[in-house]
Amino acid sequence: MNNRLTRFTPTNRYALKLALGSFAIGSLIFMIEMATGWDYIKIVALFYLLIAFISNTLMFLIVVVNTILHTDKKQGWFTLYCLLINIPIAIGYLMIIEL
Repeated sequence: MNNRLTRFTPTNRYALKLALGSFAIGSLIFMIEMATGWDYIKIVALFYLLIAFISNTLMFLIVVVNTILHTDKKQGWFTLYCLLINIPIAIGYLMIIEL
């Protein structure tokens, strides 16, 4: 995967790593809650959701500006897609655990 990421601009590369990291941490929190049923994990999940929302929103805006200013639009659109795909996944997780 690292060889494919080297083709991306540094901003898009960081955004893709952020999207993947957000997905991985969110999925881990979801699996812990499903396996244990521990009520305090919901507090951790909400705190994480707030942090992930803020960081992903800021990165989204940076990538939008980067996509507008640079000529490689395909790379920018792919990065934006990867950032946005986490939204329905997070909503699905929230619906399953019924916060």
